[in-house]
Amino acid sequence: MKNPVKKMILFKGEKYLVCTGLLGVLMGILCLALIMFQGSIVRPQGDLFNAVSFNIALGLFILTTAAFIPLANFGVRSASWFRWILIIATIYCYGLETVQNIRGINPRFAQEGNAHDHIFGAIFGLFSILIIVCYIILAIKFYLNRNVHKYNLLMKGICYGMVSIMIGFASGIWMIMEQGRYSGATGDILWLHGLSFHGLQAIPLLALFIMKSKIIVKNKIRLIHIGGISWCLALVILGNQTFLGKSIFEPSVHSVALTFILFLWVTIFLGIMSNVINQEYRKINSEIQEYKKEGSIIFLNNYKNKD
Repeated sequence: MKNPVKKMILFKGEKYLVCTGLLGVLMGILCLALIMFQGSIVRPQGDLFNAVSFNIALGLFILTTAAFIPLANFGVRSASWFRWILIIATIYCYGLETVQNIRGINPRFAQEGNAHDHIFGAIFGLFSILIIVCYIILAIKFYLNRNVHKYNLLMKGICYGMVSIMIGFASGIWMIMEQGRYSGATGDILWLHGLSFHGLQAIPLLALFIMKSKIIVKNKIRLIHIGGISWCLALVILGNQTFLGKSIFEPSVHSVALTFILFLWVTIFLGIMSNVINQEYRKINSEIQEYKKEGSIIFLNNYKNKD
């Protein structure tokens, strides 16, 4: 039986969304180049490193979304609405994050600047809410199709990824309420925010490796559940530590539990990945040996024909 991963068509029909994701990565690189000439800090509130991390992270997030949208079974009109709302909102966020940091203004929590800067920040908030609504709809689509879909193992991974980004959206709302990234003395909400959104990449990637492995189906499903639950549980623990106003690097029961769970997740990921790599290596090596064997037979036949 052929591996279904090989037949899977990712990014199908999403060239505009792919271009939008690549635009974010490009803008992040350009901001990084600007830092090399003038430094990152722009008075009074700007920090170009924030623009670099924001643009690249959002760009990669949009690229991941573009890969999975074809699996969500959207209708043509629904897919078009989802796509263009996401593209317009994303480009606005790229622009605001970049321009405002270059001007020395905090794009979301402006304490300096004029009334227009506060209006632009409010529009950013509205677009953020619109994006959240879009991803809630997308999550529902994936959840409803998780068992009947042809690639149901990957769909399970995507569903866990969607749970992860919902935690990310919640942490974003938390930062808006705090008017910044910090909670309490040293709690940094941005760690929770970033790791949550990377869940949409990490968990489905684990699911893809599990799909390609030769593990029996029953164990594949178990591993996807373990990987998804452990990632989301780590986020909950991280969120609790942050809510208490403590840094993730501060020794505590939470930080020990977080380290253990992430170690478990990484161990599973590396174990499955090495299994797939070894499996592919053996397959390629077998094909090479077969090719050499066929080549030797052809050579001997030609030699005999000459005689």
